[in-house]
Amino acid sequence: MGAEAAFRAAIAADPQYAQAHYNLGVVLNERGHEAGAETAFRAAISADAQYADAHCNLGVVLGMRGDNTSAARSFAAALKIDPSYANAHAGLHTARP
Repeated sequence: MGAEAAFRAAIAADPQYAQAHYNLGVVLNERGHEAGAETAFRAAISADAQYADAHCNLGVVLGMRGDNTSAARSFAAALKIDPSYANAHAGLHTARP
């Protein structure tokens, strides 16, 4: 079983498993499936609103898709959770509309 299938199986077993959604998003984003990655990161945040990594990676995907306003909101959400999150600081700086 590949990583994507394993994460999908974990989500099927526990739809609130935030880390499985997050990891699926990482895999999909690495494969260039930005829409699927966005959906997975949003699902991770829905399962755990305090998941700073999911907010940050959602910001990355939104920025890649040209939605800098939403990307900036995602980076800001990550920083609200973890004010020292360096990648979110960098992302917020570059996503300013």
